[in-house]
Amino acid sequence: MLLFFILTPLVVWFLAFLIWFYWNDLNGLFGQRDKIPQAGKEVERSGKPSDKTAQERIGEEDRRKLEEILKSKR
Repeated sequence: MLLFFILTPLVVWFLAFLIWFYWNDLNGLFGQRDKIPQAGKEVERSGKPSDKTAQERIGEEDRRKLEEILKSKR
């Protein structure tokens, strides 16, 4: 009788884990599977490469201004 009270929860938890682990496969049997993105697909870029150079130019200008400020404080 004690063995029944010990094994029953273990079997239930094991079955629950299997259902959780294979949920996508089980769901595919009865409906549509969750869409998993493919690794080979091309990703669209939102910005242009010239935008990065403009941001770098702004960074260069800010760096020069900061260097001038530091030199004037010395």
